Amino acid sequence: VAVADGVAYAGSEAGAVTALSAAGPGAAGAGAPRTVTRAAESAGAAATRWTHDAGDAVRATPTVAGGVVYCGDEQGTLTALDAADGSER
Repeated sequence: VAVADGVAYAGSEAGAVTALSAAGPGAAGAGAPRTVTRAAESAGAAATRWTHDAGDAVRATPTVAGGVVYCGDEQGTLTALDAADGSER
């Protein structure tokens, strides 16, 4: 998981990259760390901002720089996504 500006970006075995926004202490890198669980997510503590279908498992940690999320899948494809909406760049 990579975290930038209060948004967590994570890849999955199912081949998706998801951006989750979270509110509360630690969400922007300040204060006590906070773990987002399924229960907390369903209670509104985290919200899915976007999901991108990468096509194959994304096991490596995404990299976030300059408003772009870079992620690689198991087939070796590197994809650049707009951090705001998940569209390919």
